Amino acid sequence: MAAPAVLTKRRGSYTLSAMKHTGVLAGATAALALLAAGCATTPPPPKSAPPAPPVASSAPPAASSPPPAAQAAQGSPRPQEASATVAITKDYYDKTLADVRALITTLNQVIADQDFDAWTGYLTPDYIATFSDPAKLAQLSTLNALERQNIKLQSLKDYFLYVVVPSRTDAEVDALDFVSKEHVRALTVINNVRYILYDLQMTNGTWKIGVSP
Repeated sequence: MAAPAVLTKRRGSYTLSAMKHTGVLAGATAALALLAAGCATTPPPPKSAPPAPPVASSAPPAASSPPPAAQAAQGSPRPQEASATVAITKDYYDKTLADVRALITTLNQVIADQDFDAWTGYLTPDYIATFSDPAKLAQLSTLNALERQNIKLQSLKDYFLYVVVPSRTDAEVDALDFVSKEHVRALTVINNVRYILYDLQMTNGTWKIGVSP
């Protein structure tokens, strides 16, 4: 079965798919990709320069016209939404950014290897519960890119194989948005617009992929 496509960064560039944004995913940030048998891929947009690390987390507005691949599930990058500014020191920002980049590098390899068991070790319980829920999987299965391939998500593993794997192999982090010191959003920048790659929550001293509140 071909995997669905969304927004995938590969060595500094992105490929946009034709996945349709749906309201049912707006509250569930989680893991996402290029599917469309017989369809040509869209030329990747140019990558903008990474922003300078802030001393306090900033909250730029979301893009008014997000690209087609900007889905609201965690697997698919989406425009950053405004959040309350959290005051942090530059040293704390830099250390957290380095830690998150190391985590994403490891995750990229786990996803490229399609190692489902290893991937689940980086998830919060809430994330696992959300994307194991039959109702949520049924909603996700209505995405055009999945329906065209007759893909029906039945489990968290299906979500990993058909949504996460195609979209997260080469993710790169340009900046962080601090919701709190224990909750950060890993961001990438395309055409001067910040997109959320992952919502990360500190759990027992380790950053793990969580569900955005």
